[in-house]
Amino acid sequence: MNLETDSQRFWRTSELVDLLCKEASQGSLFSLALTSRNVSEHALDSLWRHLYSFEPLLACLPDDLWREKEVTQISFEKPVPVLFPRRAIAPEELDRYRSFYASRIRTIALSTVGDVLLSFDALSALFTVSTLLGPDSLAPPKLQTLRLFLDPAESIHNFAMVTFLPIFVGKAEMEISTAMQAARQDVGLVELAMEGKANLKTLAVSAYSRTEYGGGELWGFIRSQSWDTLESLTLPELPPIAFLGALPKLKHLSAAHVAEIAYKYVPIEARNSWFPCLEELSLEAESFAPICAFIKQLAPTNQIRTATFSASNPAPALDVQQLIDTVQKHMRPDHLEGLELSNGDLTDEQIETLEPGPPEPEEPIDMEFPGSIDITSLRRFSKLSMLLVNTRQRVQMSSHDLSAIPLVWPAMVSLDFCETALQGGTPLVDHTDVLHLVERLPALRWLGLPFDATRVRGTEESARGPHHVLEMLRVRGSPIASPSLVRTFMRRNFPNAKVDSRYSDPRLNHVGMYPQRWVVVEETLRRM
Repeated sequence: MNLETDSQRFWRTSELVDLLCKEASQGSLFSLALTSRNVSEHALDSLWRHLYSFEPLLACLPDDLWREKEVTQISFEKPVPVLFPRRAIAPEELDRYRSFYASRIRTIALSTVGDVLLSFDALSALFTVSTLLGPDSLAPPKLQTLRLFLDPAESIHNFAMVTFLPIFVGKAEMEISTAMQAARQDVGLVELAMEGKANLKTLAVSAYSRTEYGGGELWGFIRSQSWDTLESLTLPELPPIAFLGALPKLKHLSAAHVAEIAYKYVPIEARNSWFPCLEELSLEAESFAPICAFIKQLAPTNQIRTATFSASNPAPALDVQQLIDTVQKHMRPDHLEGLELSNGDLTDEQIETLEPGPPEPEEPIDMEFPGSIDITSLRRFSKLSMLLVNTRQRVQMSSHDLSAIPLVWPAMVSLDFCETALQGGTPLVDHTDVLHLVERLPALRWLGLPFDATRVRGTEESARGPHHVLEMLRVRGSPIASPSLVRTFMRRNFPNAKVDSRYSDPRLNHVGMYPQRWVVVEETLRRM
């Protein structure tokens, strides 16, 4: 007779225990690591998978190895403990780390701000014992990601960290990310960190590394490398496109500050060999003009599947339309699966600088039509499963336009046309159009659309029953009369969906009664 309980079967099922450990908090993982061997192995895998300081390594070594000294850092309010060696490290003292823990590590994210820091002498002691043990003896054999957060004010710790980095890195295929201002000395540190990384797959340089902070040296270093294995590149600014296009395995390219560059015309024959593997492109600029210029340099045979373009300055409707037209002309309908265009959403830094009170200028008595965005040219991209057009202008959308979407993009998962600024006038579509749209898009999880919700009665029901897949309905710019009736409509037709009516500019969330009514809907749905 088998008296094994469901709980006992759960703890014996490796896959379930693994999922539990991946979702558990660090405190829970410590507790799980002290249970049976089957459970503790999964818990230890999760605990050691991502390391954010040297402390786990130090826990494997004898306590009498170190003496601690508190050091005040410019960028940190409290003194930070820095460890110095009392004696040499014996090779056998690293056996536990090498035998049980090193192979579990996938990510190392080290910082020279806060946490426990190792002094130059402490790192030198580890380097000495690693030379006795052999090459890569302390390097995690399955390491995939290295992230460095180097504080420009802590040049001594930066130098120590990067000088001895090869001890912990080895020659694994990996991602390297850096977060720092690229002052001249820091560029040398990045070069030192990457020395010998001929198989580097990912390089991410912080947006702080702008040209005004010494970016010229950074670009000089980047151009001096072959990067034959590089698959993902994130940069604060773009070096010449010919250099980027020649990277043979580059799949992901991201740049945070695309400058106004006068690209020289390059014959199609020469461009046909550019970006042979590029699938993901993400560009940010002050305006859409340099982004359009970059897109025009893409080869007609480009392989781009997802594209994200953003402009920080307010863009007129004509510029947005030009970007859409450029995309439809230079990207391939048989490849593009995701497209995101955004303009007008504020960053956290911009929100902090806002003056209190209503937005300026206040809405005038006599308003001019601000123009709208026409996306019909994007219908040729029949493989789209994500389309986000969030601009200051309203996307032109009638009932007829909305009814065509399921025919054009039947696999749509995320669709968002919400504007980022207040617009006058009532949307041309209402809640019944929304209902019919969602009925015909079975995979739709995210919908953003201004619609007229003033005529909702609460009794409307989809002919196909509730759409349980929809998770989010964004309603910026949607007039509403009765929060209670809209809530009933939502629960009846989209039982799992949340509502979001908020603008990134918090001042816009208090203009008129519509935002306040939508907040009531949001809060009541959240409580249900």
